[in-house]
Formats: sequence, structure tokens, C-alpha cells
Amino acid sequence: MKIKTTLVCAAATLGLMAVQPVNAENAVPTWKELEKHNETPDWFRDAKFGIYAHWGVYSVPAFGTEWYPRHINMNGRDHAAKKHHVEKYGKDFGYHDFIPMFTADKFNAEEWADIFDRAGAKFAGPVAEHHDGFSMWDSKLTPFNAVEMGPKRNVVGELEKAIRKRGLKFMSSFHHSHNPGFYDKNEVTSIPEYAKLYGKMPREEFLKMWMGKLKENIDKYNPDLMWFDFGLAEIDHKIVREYFDYFFTNTEDAVVTFKNMRWKNIAMEQLRKIGVEDFEKGRMNRLTEYAWLTDDTITDG
Repeated sequence: MKIKTTLVCAAATLGLMAVQPVNAENAVPTWKELEKHNETPDWFRDAKFGIYAHWGVYSVPAFGTEWYPRHINMNGRDHAAKKHHVEKYGKDFGYHDFIPMFTADKFNAEEWADIFDRAGAKFAGPVAEHHDGFSMWDSKLTPFNAVEMGPKRNVVGELEKAIRKRGLKFMSSFHHSHNPGFYDKNEVTSIPEYAKLYGKMPREEFLKMWMGKLKENIDKYNPDLMWFDFGLAEIDHKIVREYFDYFFTNTEDAVVTFKNMRWKNIAMEQLRKIGVEDFEKGRMNRLTEYAWLTDDTITDG
């Protein structure tokens, strides 16, 4: 387990009223319109310290880091994890074959929440979904989730209840934006029945699932903070704006984080008026009026 510390318009002509249809693009708020959500909640500014934990199917091989599934599926690239995987499990053993082995028989959400609380964290939570495409909650959008497979337990749901019980704010981290690009196209990751795990599907279909998973988490667990990995910058801007609007409309005093990586046609200055910039293993080198977040690991990964 790796633990980290992140209109309808009308016009009148000669007395006649012509109503223009709503433009689908206009139905989604612009970046400028989203700035109305720019107040970072006091609880976040005062919190100072929070914890989230990497724990999922990749914990079964427990070799290297949570990037294990990518490292073993990179064609033509020599990586220590790939060599280890072939030697220990065989070249025909796919990442998906670890899922039944991920039993989580010793998982206790109450114990986790106690540790977070005693450590002084003011917000805490799990990695809801990493790049591996395995959802740690009871998702209705993919069979590759912790309730239908593996532990057959709602890890996100159990932790949400235990963490809130102790008066802490609840957060979930999401790394699934980069899922389709996380694996080479090979005979293992291209098997149709595993498309929803490895993200090997038409882009529109993937983006629909991407958004659906976020809405599920908002509707089910009402997170106070949603943390995103670098892949968020690769999602179509309209869809990201739609997500921001849904999140802020359906939550109160909530925070969304993003990274400064490869954002196109949008300045960081404008994004900072909507959410909180995150620096993984880094920080700002000057005093800022806006809030930002830094996260680091307590492991060697």
C-alpha cells in the first residue's frame, strides 16, 4: 500500500419573437462561468494535512509501484517488473488474473480511519480508481469493481463512512483519465472482454464511462475533495467543464485538484480560479494568495 499526504435567447423583429434553440456547447458552462466556484473552502485552507492511500489489485504482486500493470504490458521495453512478472507468473498471466487474488480479507475501514485520525489528518480517503481501470466501489458502469470481483466489498463506501464518523473530510483520488494510454496494444490488453478494464474502446465510449464513474462517486459518496492525476489534462475540455459543473452543483464547500501538465488552450491562471493546483513531490517557490496542494509518499516509490 502506498500512502500519499493531495439560455434560451430571444430576439424581436417587427414585433415578432423568434426563439433560438439552446446550443449544446452553451449548455456546458465556459471556463469563465465556472469561476463562480473559485472560493476555496475554509476547511481546506485550515486542514494543512491529509492522507490518501494507493491500494488495489496492484497490491497483489506488490512489486515496485502501483504502475506495475503498465510496466508488465509495455511491448518491446525491458522493465524490472516485466521480467519479474514473466519469471514468477508466466508470459500468459495477465494483470486481470490478479483480480481473484485480491481478496482484501484483512481490510478494516475502521482501523484505517483510526490511523488517519491519530496521524492528525483533517481529510483522508482511498484511490478510487488508479490507471489500472479497477474501480474500488460498487460501480454500475463496469464489472471490474471491488464489489463484483476480488474482495467483493465496497472499499470506497466503507472508508467514506468510517472517515466521516471521525469528523474528517472525505476525499477520493482518480487516475483513470490516462487509462487508455497506459498500456500497449497487445494480445492481453486488447481482449474484448477486458475492454472496460484496460480502456481499449472507442474514445467516445471511454469518455462516457470516465464521466459516469465520477458522477457515481459524487452521487454515492459526496466527496469533499476530488484529486486528479496528470491525465485530466488529456480529457476533452468540454467534458472536464461538464464534470466541474456537476461536482460543484451537487456538493457544498468542495475542492477539486488538478496538475499543471500539458493543458491546451487554457491558462493555469484561469484554472486556479476554479480549483486547486496540485504539485506531486513539489511546491510553489513563492507566497501565493490562492491555495495549492502538495503531496508526497511515505514509501520509497
